[in-house]
Amino acid sequence: MKRRMKQPEKLNLIPILDAVFIFIFFLLMSAQFVQIHEIRTDRPLVKDVSEKKDKTPPLNLTLKVTQAQIKVITGLEEKVVKQFNINKEDSKYLDDLNKLLGQIKTKHPKETTIIIKPDRRVKYAQIIKIVDHSKWLVAENSINQELFSNVIFESN
Repeated sequence: MKRRMKQPEKLNLIPILDAVFIFIFFLLMSAQFVQIHEIRTDRPLVKDVSEKKDKTPPLNLTLKVTQAQIKVITGLEEKVVKQFNINKEDSKYLDDLNKLLGQIKTKHPKETTIIIKPDRRVKYAQIIKIVDHSKWLVAENSINQELFSNVIFESN
């Protein structure tokens, strides 16, 4: 008897190709096409060397608030301008702080930022009073002038 050699079966590629085409179609449909817009300008990209730089150092006005005192600090070297002792019975220190901030504002009229660094133990109501007195110049129970509208809180 002669044995016949079995011929290998042909591989059916139709289901594989069908799955690949469905996968490609799915990728095309789920892709997000982004439009890039360009804004034209007449200004050169290179910085002009002849422009004058502002040589004045930043004010960097900072109030360090603890339970016992408020330190008013200016400059990058952190120069202490004045200290106010907090008296819980008398709020005169808030009026004095407000007057000092008004004087600083007249010397630096373009400055709008003040940094407040409260200690963790300072009560929330106390911080709110300090923020209120640093935003507006209060004279005779009326608001006269805006002081430092941009208040930044920083942790110690």
